[in-house]
Amino acid sequence: MNKIYISFLSIIFHFMSYAQIDEKVLFSDFETIRNVDFNKVTDSDYDNWDIEYKSDYYYRPNVASPITFLDYPVLEASFYLTENRKVRKVSLSVFLKDADIFYGEMVKNYGLYSTASISEFYMNQYGFRKPGAYKEFDENIYSSMPNPSPLDYKNVKSITWNNVGQDSNGNVIVIQIYNYPEDGYDFFHSSRKLRIIISSENNIRE
Repeated sequence: MNKIYISFLSIIFHFMSYAQIDEKVLFSDFETIRNVDFNKVTDSDYDNWDIEYKSDYYYRPNVASPITFLDYPVLEASFYLTENRKVRKVSLSVFLKDADIFYGEMVKNYGLYSTASISEFYMNQYGFRKPGAYKEFDENIYSSMPNPSPLDYKNVKSITWNNVGQDSNGNVIVIQIYNYPEDGYDFFHSSRKLRIIISSENNIRE
C-alpha cells in the first residue's frame, strides 16, 4: 500500500514540476514534459502557420491541464529537440489582457531587459518618427530617445533578457519576447499576444 501511495505522489509531483515552463526546461528530458497534447511535427504540418519550421513537437492544450509561463496559460508551443531528445529550444504563445502586469513579473524574476527592438508606435510616443520620414536624417536625432522603461516593454517589437542562466552544457540562456497587439486592436490597447522564445544563446536566432 505504501509503495502504491509513494508512486502516486511521485506522479503528481512530476506533473506539478513541469506545469510551469521556464529556462530550466532547456536540456531536460523531453519525455518528462510531454503529455497527450503534444504532437510530433511532420512535413505536412508546416502549412499550419502556428507550427514553427524545423520544430520537432507542437503543443496545444486540449485534454491535459495547460502548461504555463509565469502562471500564464500557454496557447501553443513549438519544441525543438536534440538527437537524444533533450529540449534545446522552446517557443511559446501567451495571451495577455494586461501586458504591464506580465512584464512586471518578468522584471521581478529576471531584472531589467538587456536589449530591445523598438517599434514605430514606441518612437511616436516620444515624438520621433521612422528615419524615412525625415527630409534630412541625422543619426543624432535619436540620441535623446529614452530607453524603454518596464511600462514601455509591451510597446516595443521585441525585448530580450540575456544570461538568465546556463544550460547543462554551460551555454548562456536567453529569453526573447515578441509583442503583437490583440487581433482587431493596435498598440494603444493593453492586451498583447506574445511569442516567447527560450533558448541557449547560439540557438536563439535559428
